[in-house]
Amino acid sequence: CIRDSASSAGNEDAGLRATVRMAGINLANGDTSAGEELLEKVLSLDSLNTDALLLRGALYIDQKKYKNAVSDLRSLLRSEPDNLQAQLLIAKAHSDAGDALLAEDAYKRVLDIDSGNVNATLELARMLIAREKADDAEELLREQSAAYPEEIRFSRAYIGVLLAEEKMSAAEKEASRVAELPGKEAVGEFLLGGVYQARGKDELAIGACEKSLQLSPMAREPLRGMIASMIKLDRGDEAIAYLRKIQEENPDNLYAKTLLGQVLAGTGDPDAAQEIFESALATDESWLPAYTALAGLQRGDISSQIDTYKRGLEAVPASQELVLLLGTAYERSGQIEEAIASYERALAVNADSPAVANNLAALLADYRTDTKSLERALELASQFSDSDNPAFLDTLGWVHY
Repeated sequence: CIRDSASSAGNEDAGLRATVRMAGINLANGDTSAGEELLEKVLSLDSLNTDALLLRGALYIDQKKYKNAVSDLRSLLRSEPDNLQAQLLIAKAHSDAGDALLAEDAYKRVLDIDSGNVNATLELARMLIAREKADDAEELLREQSAAYPEEIRFSRAYIGVLLAEEKMSAAEKEASRVAELPGKEAVGEFLLGGVYQARGKDELAIGACEKSLQLSPMAREPLRGMIASMIKLDRGDEAIAYLRKIQEENPDNLYAKTLLGQVLAGTGDPDAAQEIFESALATDESWLPAYTALAGLQRGDISSQIDTYKRGLEAVPASQELVLLLGTAYERSGQIEEAIASYERALAVNADSPAVANNLAALLADYRTDTKSLERALELASQFSDSDNPAFLDTLGWVHY
């Protein structure tokens, strides 16, 4: 139907809109060349077509062609300076390209248009912290929490900054405020529990997390927080009893089941822990935490760990976490070619995984000397030229060397 609309309307606005929609469908289905061709067609007829510029700008960001993305989005913003989506995209382009100052400025312009924008606020705060401007991030989040008192994401970030700055009283005050908001009591009590933990007040933390669980019984974070405080206070038996009770009341709660296994392993009962992890996988073979927990039990048996990670990838082939763990296990066992093959298979499934690309490039540079392998390593590592990740930059430098 969309194709018919595009054909019948030709170069009219309706036809161009339909063509952009077709391009979006192609891109979503992985047919990048067809999508790009349709966008070029639209922009050749209307160089300032908003939808086409937005879509091509987003595509350029995905392709790491940041200069092209910025060019498209600036063209759009010259005619529509208050286009929120374009401002967000240009901010992301600058951020991904490592242009921190330009990204900060772009996120501030987003907030000029939409003062309560969550994405812009949190990204701006993150960038300020990365540039060691924690006071500015704190001020931003304090103002946003005051202006939008029911936006929990602002409060969580604000509390996180306060705790990092060891401003415990202010963090506790903000968490208590959230706990008094109608409908937000469960989250507030959990946040309060986290503040108590940071202050070393684990008895109070247990009480706050328990209140949170009474209000939201299936919540994971307060459960983990409460168990962590119990373990810290040497109340492992109480933690086990509490988790067993949850299991009796809700056998399908795999998170609680896995947490119980981890506690049992930590208190010296690995056999019981393994039985629980296997029980969780019998319920859901794609339950990733059970594979990583089971491998944790096999810490001294690298061969068994490898088998567990391979088993997990059969059930969850797209898991980048398992891919990295398997590759690392192969490296530790001296099976370098197997590690390389594992990373290559992972990139064939998901090419956009910088951690996998980094590990593969490093292995190729360290263990292969043929030109083809080193060129492959450079191809993989070249994407890190604008990265602010020191490990990725180290790999790129080593490959060049």
